[in-house]
Amino acid sequence: MSTKVFKLESVQVKIFWLALGLLVFGLVSYIYFVNSIVFNLADREKLGRARSSVTLEIGRLEMDYLSLARDLTIERAYAMGFEEAGPNTSFVVAER
Repeated sequence: MSTKVFKLESVQVKIFWLALGLLVFGLVSYIYFVNSIVFNLADREKLGRARSSVTLEIGRLEMDYLSLARDLTIERAYAMGFEEAGPNTSFVVAER
């Protein structure tokens, strides 16, 4: 007949190491996710600034285009070297 000795100390040690392992895992996970959130917020802020600068550039280019289109006259086009195409102007659409 064999008897098993139930050692309370070994169970307590195992529970301690398990709890310590879970605590370390939780802290590492927390640090990782907080770090991820911080970097994502920084990237979002950078993208917002880039979007704003591109929007301003588009607005400036559109304003330049509208001012040039408003100032364009047939006389100025002739002065720039453009000529009338004549009656043979046609468009061809290639279909496949």
